[in-house]
Amino acid sequence: VPAMFFALAFVGYLQKGKWQHDVFEHWVVLCLMVSLLGQAAFMPFSAQIFDASFDAAHMLKKLSYICVLVGLMISMFHLFRHEAEASEALRRESARVKLQNSIASAAGAAATVEGMMQICIDGLCAHMGWPVGHVYRFNPSSGKMAPSDIWHFADRDRFATLRRVTHDIHFPSGMGLPGRVQASGKPLWISDVTADPNFLRTRMAEDIGVVSAFAFPIALDGKVIFVMEFFSVERHETDDALLELAANVATQLGHVAERKQAADTLAES
Repeated sequence: VPAMFFALAFVGYLQKGKWQHDVFEHWVVLCLMVSLLGQAAFMPFSAQIFDASFDAAHMLKKLSYICVLVGLMISMFHLFRHEAEASEALRRESARVKLQNSIASAAGAAATVEGMMQICIDGLCAHMGWPVGHVYRFNPSSGKMAPSDIWHFADRDRFATLRRVTHDIHFPSGMGLPGRVQASGKPLWISDVTADPNFLRTRMAEDIGVVSAFAFPIALDGKVIFVMEFFSVERHETDDALLELAANVATQLGHVAERKQAADTLAES
């Protein structure tokens, strides 16, 4: 009789199919399988208590208990890990929203577009933990992206070489990190600048002190005028969440810059 009930439960769990995806139910199925084996294969041949068949069935029953406990512990581990990941995702989202709001507020209060860019680049570097940020600006006279004096450094002396080579190079459309971003109008991520043949600054110095880089455009009236670039001393693979944040910030800054430009034009007239 016990074997029949274990068999019915076992078949029921198999048909439900949830055991294929749920860790706890997977181990419950194993428990039922072991229990069914003990009741069907050994107990019918037990002539008395504590004979070999009885002991075998009893050991399988203990093993079935262990299966349930293992399943419960693994299930709890996955549950706690999921909660931790959800909590971390919520924390990152809250930080992202807070950053966007603070940048929008500070940028709107900045007296100049350059001041707005400085606020933004400082905020993004602090949020990401990346030590270097810089702004390239389109020069209409040369038609190239030109370096600016807008920088963020965690350690100015450490990145003196990067600053020097950046100061000496202007990028036409499609060349280098700023030129490619200007041409595409989209963010660009480079996991290792030393392995990218189109990251021209690595040719100008033996060691510029950075590994990963990414940049995003800021457009005014549909034309890319600024490119913000960021650098890290560690290798980072493409971070889609960070690129999405950059795109949102770029849109905010573009709108604010357009309003400031319109206000300056009106004041001059």
